[in-house]
Amino acid sequence: MNETALFAMVEQMRQITKDAAAKTRRARREGERRSATPATPRIPPAPVPPTSAQDPAEGESVRPFEVIEQW
Repeated sequence: MNETALFAMVEQMRQITKDAAAKTRRARREGERRSATPATPRIPPAPVPPTSAQDPAEGESVRPFEVIEQW
């Protein structure tokens, strides 16, 4: 092995170490961001209106108007 090849290998190892540290740092920061951001609260679905013609609060059936005034 000559001196040039040795220095090239050392430089390559330094670059590998630098890249690995950057990836680790990025992964840690992304994980911290995910845990720091609160999850969006789930909105409960809207209640389904009754399908029958009866109002559950009244207990009486709904009747349409027989006479509608024309203005």
